[in-house]
Amino acid sequence: MSLGEFCEIYQPKTISRKQMIEDGEYPVFGANGVIGRYNEYNHENSELLITCRGATCGSVNVSLPKSWITGNAMVVRPDETLVLRRYLEYAFQGPINLSSVITGSAQPQITRTNLSPVRFAFPPLSEQQLIVNILDKAFAKIHNSKEQLEQKIHNANEFIKSQLQECFSKNIVSEIDHEGAFRLKSDLFSAKKMLLENGMLKKKKDDLNYPITKIPFETPDNWTWVYLTDVSIIQEGPGIRKFQYSSEGVQFLTVTNILEGSVDLEKSKKYISLEEYNQKYQHFTINKGDIVTACSGASWGKSAIFESEELLILNTSTLRLRFFNDLGVNKYLYYLTKTSYFKQRLSSHSTGQQPNYGYSHYSIIPIPLPPINEQVAISELLDSLFENTQLLKENYQLELTNYENLKQSILQEAFNGTLRIAEGLADES
Repeated sequence: MSLGEFCEIYQPKTISRKQMIEDGEYPVFGANGVIGRYNEYNHENSELLITCRGATCGSVNVSLPKSWITGNAMVVRPDETLVLRRYLEYAFQGPINLSSVITGSAQPQITRTNLSPVRFAFPPLSEQQLIVNILDKAFAKIHNSKEQLEQKIHNANEFIKSQLQECFSKNIVSEIDHEGAFRLKSDLFSAKKMLLENGMLKKKKDDLNYPITKIPFETPDNWTWVYLTDVSIIQEGPGIRKFQYSSEGVQFLTVTNILEGSVDLEKSKKYISLEEYNQKYQHFTINKGDIVTACSGASWGKSAIFESEELLILNTSTLRLRFFNDLGVNKYLYYLTKTSYFKQRLSSHSTGQQPNYGYSHYSIIPIPLPPINEQVAISELLDSLFENTQLLKENYQLELTNYENLKQSILQEAFNGTLRIAEGLADES
């Protein structure tokens, strides 16, 4: 039978986000679950929903009783004298393939007209109930296992955060260098002065005072505190416009290219001509070893070290950092950008709904400056911690993928009449 023959299929009336009420009595369901609240409901009972607009078109959701369901979700209400709703819900996750009824490339959608003719064979109600019981038990165990893995991933991330902060507040090496940080500070200040005199660094109107009296957190006595602008290059991108784009030439960095800990130049490939690069933008070239960071939008705060020899320049919403003349350990500075302290200092300057940070925000961040031997030790320790934690997280992610594959395998067995895998899992004690 076709879905339209045994299901009532329709899109409910939509309400706008402006109409929603923050502390409304009833949940509002959109394309991907609850999107807000409202003081009225348009469905008394829980309903089976198919996302019918957007990137997640074809996803399956189930609403809560007494909910307002918007038109971004298609209600599919089966005649339960023929097909159990729970059975149909599993079928949409397994044998019913909706990809063929999705239309539109810019805005994917599913319409009632396209969904209704989809054909679906089903067994008697008693067998449907048996399959539902088996799948409920099997999926509950998978869900519990996935929750435990997700908690382990969360714990790994929290461990890294705590270790990051701890590493920037204590000595690691046993041989204490009592003067190294102060010599380094003096060398960095001298390097900045020379870069300014030689015109290699643009003079900014910084109004910063030393010594820094409000120390953000305790550090060892042999460390010192400096403002980022006095020890590091802080260079923003130029703001290349669309009319300047070229099909080939010199690639420029976008926030999409900056991942947490790496740069992926394949994720976004945009270019300016080599001629325009030579005329206007050579001084925005990113050097191997530079710290690059996304400084606006949802990706703000992501940072990585550029490890490639590729010719690449900065652009809007990207920024590079590097100790003057490489006098400090740039890996140390890179890890510092990942601390909750550093990100909180940036976010404290946020003034609008869209995060947008630049030189004026980065330059005034006070940073702890330890001796070189401590910077090396901290970098090496964090390298090891990040590597080991990343391997652990990758193993957890692989297990999560395996559980998703197991779900599909169980669904396939359940709907093709062979339930050995599902029954075996459901019967485990």
